[in-house]
Amino acid sequence: MQVRGYPSGAANQAQVLRSEGVTVSTGNLGELMIDLAEYGWFPRQLPSEAAAGIAPPIDSDDEE
Repeated sequence: MQVRGYPSGAANQAQVLRSEGVTVSTGNLGELMIDLAEYGWFPRQLPSEAAAGIAPPIDSDDEE
C-alpha cells in the first residue's frame, strides 16, 4: 500500500494495525494516529529499566 505523502513505513504499519483491528485515524496535518489510551503499550517494566538491572515495581496483586 503506497499512500501519497506518507513514508511507506508509516503506511505499512497503519495497514498492519488496521488488519489487527486497531483504529488508525488521520490528523489535521495528515499524520497517522492511534488512541494510546485504548491501544497503548503499558509494560510492567521498561526494557531500559531491565537492562539497567532495576527491578520491576511490585503490584498489589503480586503481594501475598
